[in-house]
Amino acid sequence: MRFYFLPFIFGIFCSCAHATEMKQIQKYLGQLGYSVGVVDGIYGKRTGAALEKFYQSFGGKFDGVADKNELADLLKFIKENNIKPKIPTSTEIAKNGSVPRRPLGKWWTLSRVFFDINGDGIKDYFEANMNYKTSQTPKTATLSDFKIFIGNGSGYRHNTNLLSGNKKGCIHPRKALVSDFNLDGRPDIFVVCHGWDKTPFPGEKNKIVLSQNDNRYEIFDANSKVGFYHGGAAADFDGDGNPDVLVTNNKSNNPVQVWLGDGNGNFKVSTKTVPFSLRSRGNYFTASLPDIDGDGRFDLFVGGHDWEKAPTSIYLNTSKNGFKAGKKISIPKIKGQGVVLDVVATGQPGDRVVWVLRTSGGDGTFYKGACIQRFEIKSKKSEIAYCDKSKRWFPWLITWKKNGKTFVGSDNPKDGIRILVD
Repeated sequence: MRFYFLPFIFGIFCSCAHATEMKQIQKYLGQLGYSVGVVDGIYGKRTGAALEKFYQSFGGKFDGVADKNELADLLKFIKENNIKPKIPTSTEIAKNGSVPRRPLGKWWTLSRVFFDINGDGIKDYFEANMNYKTSQTPKTATLSDFKIFIGNGSGYRHNTNLLSGNKKGCIHPRKALVSDFNLDGRPDIFVVCHGWDKTPFPGEKNKIVLSQNDNRYEIFDANSKVGFYHGGAAADFDGDGNPDVLVTNNKSNNPVQVWLGDGNGNFKVSTKTVPFSLRSRGNYFTASLPDIDGDGRFDLFVGGHDWEKAPTSIYLNTSKNGFKAGKKISIPKIKGQGVVLDVVATGQPGDRVVWVLRTSGGDGTFYKGACIQRFEIKSKKSEIAYCDKSKRWFPWLITWKKNGKTFVGSDNPKDGIRILVD
């Protein structure tokens, strides 16, 4: 056991483990649902409080010393109770607790996601800003800028030190997914990229922004696969404790794919958990993993161009994260609003409502205006809750509460779009 003097944290002597052991303690506490803040290998107030709660959960007592004995107790507890920590989906992270927030960077961008990156309980955000023009060529197209903004409760500041390297990403980022892809207790970002958006649509590699031992982040290729990746979500599909990724690639014969993660930020393609009906060519561009029926399990939502062999559909989750045609719910088309962008669900189990964000397509126009479709799961009733063809389309839909009322609308207050749910 090593001893560290941490006057800036406690003002007293603290007897604690080596930083490597401390990181493992913090990691396992986080996996068991105890908040420790940043996994930094430093014994702080949050780590101490989390250890106290852990021991109290089974009638034990924390002696105030965090060392290899605490690490052994954590591992023993996890093994004896056969605990597989629940990994929140990227949809949960992006949607839950959301309110319309005014960003510091570009107000309109496709790949922005709000989450707590530094463990202080305040929302921060990541965004990827496109820089290329279709007047360029795929080889000369300017890469996007990846940026991290830290929140302080009243605003944000661009932290230029958290990302190492040149901070350049892919050509055309389309969606950012948050999960702990390398299992170090810190959130990482998988960026879905589709590349140069013009014929011949050559595609590109997805990117992943991974936390490093120096508490900074580095940008890597997610794997060697090139495609026109447009939508996605992250979750643990195979139950091995590693976050996996769902992506859409309409240029593939398997347009909806699951990439299984290895816990180190690497992925391999699998089609085993994808319904057979999705293993054929179709213009699917949107995928999300909301809890549609309110049973606590993530469900599969897919959409895209619903006039081009990509019907908007929900596949309810079986007990083993499988999705079968028998659990499929079809969402009716909306004439002239054939491009499906995003989805959220509201209401109590047995009385759930699905809200589908759309823009124009299938009528000779493309990406003009914004419409929100309301669909009742039980009655199958479908109606247009909002539609303005003169407005600019927006990419993301959220739900939030204010003064006891629930709203559905854009995640950006500048869009000014919100619907009172109840």
